[in-house]
Amino acid sequence: MADSKRLTFILQKTKKALINIPSKLRSGLLIGTVSYALCMLYVLIYHWLIKVHQIDPIYELFGVGLRGQFYLINLLAVIAIIFAIIFSLNQIGLLSPADTPRSRYRLIVVSALIFLNAAVSSAGSVFEDMSDRFLLPIYAWLAIVLIFQTVILFLLLKCIRSGIVQLFIFTLLGTITIYALNFCLTSWFRTGGMALQSFFLAFTALLLISLFAFVLGRPSAWKNVIAVLSFSCLAPLLGTALNYSTNKQRESGPIERFANIELSSKPDIHIVSLDSLAPPELAAQYLEISEVPYQEALAEQNVERFSNAFATNVPTKWSLNSVMRLAQSDFPPYLDYFSGRRASPLQALLRENGYQIATGFPITYLGYKGKYVDTYKPDPSWAVRNSAICVLANASPLAFFGFCNVGSILDKQESAEPWSDQVVDILQGYLERNEGPPIFSYHHILDPIGHTSLDYITYDPTSKAEYTETFLSGADKANKLIRKISLLASHSVRRAIIILTGDHGIWVSRTVKQEDDIRFFVQDRHGVVLATLHNESGCSLKELEYFMPNYATPERLLAGLFRCLASTPHTLDKALDFNEPFDFQNYKYHIVE
Repeated sequence: MADSKRLTFILQKTKKALINIPSKLRSGLLIGTVSYALCMLYVLIYHWLIKVHQIDPIYELFGVGLRGQFYLINLLAVIAIIFAIIFSLNQIGLLSPADTPRSRYRLIVVSALIFLNAAVSSAGSVFEDMSDRFLLPIYAWLAIVLIFQTVILFLLLKCIRSGIVQLFIFTLLGTITIYALNFCLTSWFRTGGMALQSFFLAFTALLLISLFAFVLGRPSAWKNVIAVLSFSCLAPLLGTALNYSTNKQRESGPIERFANIELSSKPDIHIVSLDSLAPPELAAQYLEISEVPYQEALAEQNVERFSNAFATNVPTKWSLNSVMRLAQSDFPPYLDYFSGRRASPLQALLRENGYQIATGFPITYLGYKGKYVDTYKPDPSWAVRNSAICVLANASPLAFFGFCNVGSILDKQESAEPWSDQVVDILQGYLERNEGPPIFSYHHILDPIGHTSLDYITYDPTSKAEYTETFLSGADKANKLIRKISLLASHSVRRAIIILTGDHGIWVSRTVKQEDDIRFFVQDRHGVVLATLHNESGCSLKELEYFMPNYATPERLLAGLFRCLASTPHTLDKALDFNEPFDFQNYKYHIVE
């Protein structure tokens, strides 16, 4: 009964406030609404009408693409709504301060639950990426931050009597919390551009302002708010448990068929993967480059390059894990084969033949080490600064409220040597080892090239020119790195094969839809360099190409190698069943005469 009376009172006050709005303000709101509708209509219509090779007029004038235009328009709308809400609340007298112990208590509890929701929402990434030894320090640090934030909020609410200032403080703390524990750790937010970031921060502020008004405006309903926020804390945990249960049900194919393949010859096998190592033909075509720097290194006498090579699955996580599962149809595209947390066909074959297995990635983006590899670098058990969540949030000191800086005191001394040089050193150690079991190593290097950024616009001359400059600089470094590895291999004291590949293409088709230009889409994203820099495996080029119909993939190259080395090749033939997302022979880019 009390609630219905209060609701009637609020409606009456709202009606009165609307009537009392100055005519100029009403006119402004009307003009703003019409302007917003027209702008959104322009963006949406142009989005559907724009051709794949065209740039819209607004971008040509101001350098803001359709995506940026969409978020800027909505950002302005959200800001207008925020001011309208504050004005309305102030007009109807609902922007009163939390001036009683009970009202302050309600706001503090809600603020704490917002903090817990933000922390829980990123828990999946933390558990995936951080070693067990860091879980206690990171959550202890967040507990300290929560206590400090709660005390500060309590003191400010007690000292400040202005409802608008209290609203500002509550909204600011909540927005910072969600940014520090969620937004700044996500790739879509970090690389989405200023317009997207500003929009989502403003929209978060809008939700928090509404929550502030609701908690203070309807005291009897705040328990419902607590219930909803408490349940939402459990939702990510329930989602993780459900995902785990689903994964358990999706069992991989029978691993025994690969474990039963016996190799009569066991050379060392080394794979070096460079990020975005695109074929020179595709780089020349899509970036209009006359000569790609690493062309020379790939033309060396001892180098055998495979024509029309593609990465089976992209991007990086999917590509590296696809190689470990040999692109087999009955082994789902899980993302934990590379780090050794899940048994894979490649691992099973190698392990049963006595190979030492080593994989490596510069950061812990692919997770922590599992039992199915012998060595995995980097070691996530000691590197806070090298963990993916800290590297990805490197631009923001607010990430986890500074834990990446404070927590680094727990690190061991970090090597100052670049990851590419570390990989060369690791490879040199393997090649110069006089004795020991056969070795399989697979290391991915993020530098020196790298794909286009998320805000890259296909067919835009400025975007293309900027990335071309980046590509040429990186390609020159890649050329030196490939030559260094080739030279290193020439002094090997062990029988080995060294395979060079890319994880995916340069991704200049970023704003192109697959159905608009599928040839461009597939060639650009899947086309990679695939070559042997050194081959003393005893297998000829023809034997390595056994499973390559008219195109090559790293998985097919490895299958050809194992068939050549196998005691009974037909056993491997029966075991293999490649599963590829496209019929790559329809997208060949390098026709061998």
